[in-house]
Amino acid sequence: MVTPAWGVGVTPVIERRNGIVCLRLGSFQRRIGSLAASSESRLPAQIPAAFQHRSRDQYALAYIEGVSIGRITIYSKASDRPGQVWLVQHPTIPVNDYVLTMSGPSWVVD
Repeated sequence: MVTPAWGVGVTPVIERRNGIVCLRLGSFQRRIGSLAASSESRLPAQIPAAFQHRSRDQYALAYIEGVSIGRITIYSKASDRPGQVWLVQHPTIPVNDYVLTMSGPSWVVD
């Protein structure tokens, strides 16, 4: 997944075992323009269709460089953004700052 505004510091990893999906989102660096606190931004990660929850969006916390917290939404198959990963709540993020995601979001798939 290419999103020019973001670089990948640590590559996301996703695994499915016994109907459970485990995700490590990794880290992302802002590359183009500051991201205003009021803006949402798509991150360079895409959940494959077979790994998406059928109806529930998933949420993850992120540490934003400078000791701030952000929230990430991982969209379900039922959304208008299936499998996309978006940074939805955060402070202003200047160019070159990192978003370090918490490891471990997991969910059940059919």
